[in-house]
Amino acid sequence: MANKNDQKPRPKMDTETAMAFAGHAFESLHPRPSWPYWLRDCLVTSVNRKKNGDYVISFAVTLKGTQDADSLFVVEVDCLSAETKVLVDQSLTKYDVSQLVGGETTTTNSNARASNM
Repeated sequence: MANKNDQKPRPKMDTETAMAFAGHAFESLHPRPSWPYWLRDCLVTSVNRKKNGDYVISFAVTLKGTQDADSLFVVEVDCLSAETKVLVDQSLTKYDVSQLVGGETTTTNSNARASNM
């Protein structure tokens, strides 16, 4: 049995670093050119830590008329190795922007951009 003092200290991974690894995993599966125009306005992110220090990061949208977020992408980031494990990966075309909280602003902004062209 190893002595507690013999254990190597765990390298520190902060939330921003874990988010960067999660973002990289997301973008490797969903390259920016494939993102729907509403994604930035409607996406919410949550970060949780497991007891072992690993991060679970969720990218979600909220449907109008509900209080619950629907996870589009969830990734676990190992705090020691920075290895990412994708737990949920849904299609970004699953939703119509009119179904999403934040979508009304996106639709208005998109229409304004189109009329200014």
